[in-house]
Amino acid sequence: MNDAAIIEFAGRDTVSDPLDLLRTDARELLQAAVETELDAFLTAFAKHRSPEGRAAVVRTGHHRERAV
Repeated sequence: MNDAAIIEFAGRDTVSDPLDLLRTDARELLQAAVETELDAFLTAFAKHRSPEGRAAVVRTGHHRERAV
């Protein structure tokens, strides 16, 4: 397992609402997963170029719809 997969669990001794902690941790986990998938997607299309020579797929760009 690499360090990127480890999420800090700080403040576990001061938890007043366990569900709030679960929501927060789940949100962080999903965000990390989406960022990882995005990085993999951008890496897969890094060599694609537009006719002008610019990167065809960028973080703020668009690509055809795909099944999730």
